[in-house]
Amino acid sequence: MNKIGILMDSDLEKRTVSRIKKHILPFMLILYIICYIDRSNFSYAALTMNKELGISSAAFGLLSSLFFIGYVIFEVPSNVMLHKVGARKWICRILVSWGIVSFITMFADNFVHLVAIRILLGIAEAGFFPGIVYYLSYWFPEKERAKAISFFMLAIPISSVIGSPISTWVMQNVQWMGLSGWRWMFCIEAIPAIVAGVVTIFYLVDDIDKAKWLQSDEKAWLKAELQREIDANKDKMKSEQMSIKDTFKYPIIWQLTFVYFCYVLGGNVLMLWLPQIVKGLAQSLSLTSIGVFITIPYTIAAITMYVWGRHSDIHNERRWHTAIMLLISTGGFIMILASSNVILRFVALIITILGLYGGYPCFWAMPTVFLAEEAAAVGLAIINAFASFGGFISNNVVGILMGRYGVNSVFIFLMIFSILGFFVTIKLPKEKVKSIRSNVNDRQGA
Repeated sequence: MNKIGILMDSDLEKRTVSRIKKHILPFMLILYIICYIDRSNFSYAALTMNKELGISSAAFGLLSSLFFIGYVIFEVPSNVMLHKVGARKWICRILVSWGIVSFITMFADNFVHLVAIRILLGIAEAGFFPGIVYYLSYWFPEKERAKAISFFMLAIPISSVIGSPISTWVMQNVQWMGLSGWRWMFCIEAIPAIVAGVVTIFYLVDDIDKAKWLQSDEKAWLKAELQREIDANKDKMKSEQMSIKDTFKYPIIWQLTFVYFCYVLGGNVLMLWLPQIVKGLAQSLSLTSIGVFITIPYTIAAITMYVWGRHSDIHNERRWHTAIMLLISTGGFIMILASSNVILRFVALIITILGLYGGYPCFWAMPTVFLAEEAAAVGLAIINAFASFGGFISNNVVGILMGRYGVNSVFIFLMIFSILGFFVTIKLPKEKVKSIRSNVNDRQGA
């Protein structure tokens, strides 16, 4: 191809990717922010709800973990349905159903009510995250995927930056009709999910040819590029012919699952217990002050996620970018345990959260390199579902540890899994963690 042709292709690629980013990523970011606000507000409710309903630390740990029962069981079936009926309709269903369940939480009057609601919420939300990652893989070439995922996953820290002050302010200041603030928080924060679900039906499209916001040459380039990557990857894993049963047998799926298990273990514990941890570090803080304090580490984590994901794309490397963040979180846990100073422990907490969230986009850029079509939907769901089982384990264990041995025992527990996750990550085979393009070049040079 001559220089003019190369320049024209480069211009077309930049133009196409730019249009996709502008149309899809901001909307996906908003959806995931809503998701995590609805998922994490249970942790803020605990500041007053636990006392009102007579819930102990161990009982709260059990309630937090029950979410993952329905989530894990229905994760794979949900993503199979997403592949069959289309992302647009299924993501709408997920958003509306979890919004309704979240709204119902305001009427809970006892532990049994919360047990049923938490399980239903997990069922309703199952498939959302891997479904979004799967959907992004249909629009972004592999070399752009970590940046796309890092932008989308900024929602996790941003949701805390937005949700923590709003949630705690509502709890402290809104007691309409004689109802507690935590009840109104669930009511108010459920509405955006239902509205977003309706908007999804009209905004998203399931097929490149239906994207009116792309020009014909851009559609042609995107379809050709994605097909090229699928073809290049066929000899590594026969994704298109792979059955659901075969996907379960693929060894690297379970290696990746354990790594993500370690991330989820720490991330979920901090998401659900951080308000109580901060309250324990500084007893004099008001509810609103706790919410403001929590925005600090998550703001820094948001910046780190984007910068680190971009760095991973520039260097076309995923394995060490994922592992280093687990090592940083380990260092943060060690600093927390080694210091008794409140300020130093809070700084260490920032480092820990930075590590636990910074590696997310780099990690999620790896699975879709090995998987395509229905195998991708199933494989991503397997990783997310079984790793999310870490949320079930961790919240039960943490509830017991917090009640019996104090917060330091929690940090030791999480540190152990950060170390294990680091070693499993660096043991991932190098040739399978490279991008498709790198694999193709290696085979040609052999």
